Amino acid sequence: MLKKLFCLIILIVFASIGCASAKESNKTDLYQSIIKRDKMIVGISFDSKPFGFKDSDGKIKGMEVDLAREVAKRILGDENKLIFKKVSSQDRIKLANSGDVDMVISTLTITPQRNKLVNFSTPYFVAGQVICVRKNSKIDSVDDLLNKKVIVELGTTGEKNIKRFAPNALIQAYDNNSDAINAFKDGVGDAITTDDSLLQGLVMDHGDYIILPKKLTKESYGIAFEKSKQTNSLKNNINKIIKEISFDGTLVAIKNKWGVN
Repeated sequence: MLKKLFCLIILIVFASIGCASAKESNKTDLYQSIIKRDKMIVGISFDSKPFGFKDSDGKIKGMEVDLAREVAKRILGDENKLIFKKVSSQDRIKLANSGDVDMVISTLTITPQRNKLVNFSTPYFVAGQVICVRKNSKIDSVDDLLNKKVIVELGTTGEKNIKRFAPNALIQAYDNNSDAINAFKDGVGDAITTDDSLLQGLVMDHGDYIILPKKLTKESYGIAFEKSKQTNSLKNNINKIIKEISFDGTLVAIKNKWGVN
């Protein structure tokens, strides 16, 4: 009886492995799926001006939005064959692996840890973490953040980095970029820190703020795809596109348009 039970368990285990393998092998190549449906689905931030944001007219705009449009144009022949899905810093990796989007383009820094979770394209932008303060502030560098309230966004490399560079700062974390920036504008913190590319939008809109000159880090942004061999063809094609637009001036023009060079 025990022998029969053991054999039955072995059969169930192998059957499960076989089903999982069959399911994986039956998955359609994502690049071909995009071509067939004639539409590209992109996860993008709606509150990270000037990279991805919903403007007052209700339209999604920004540097990464234009990058997505350029990719769609070169793959599908039409920059408007796009569907944008809202993504936050906390759920970018999860969404990339969910199957609900083809890719995530959302100021996502390429790190060794994230490389284990998703597939990344080659970098399309290099940012650096900085500190933004009010013009009348006495904070001149990261060394002046002792016991100062510093606003960060949860789930970002900025949150981790500032704890390393200023361990005695009083960290105040917010769920998204908009809440973090609004808190700073409301006078909640002494400083706010994130990538320079994101804080440029804040400084552009508000003359009372300055970005301290020293960058704390150098971080490369990449497009994230599901950690699956089915995304390899899409990743390789987009890598070719990033190379093309880097050489033909298109990427520089997009960056210049949004003032993020």
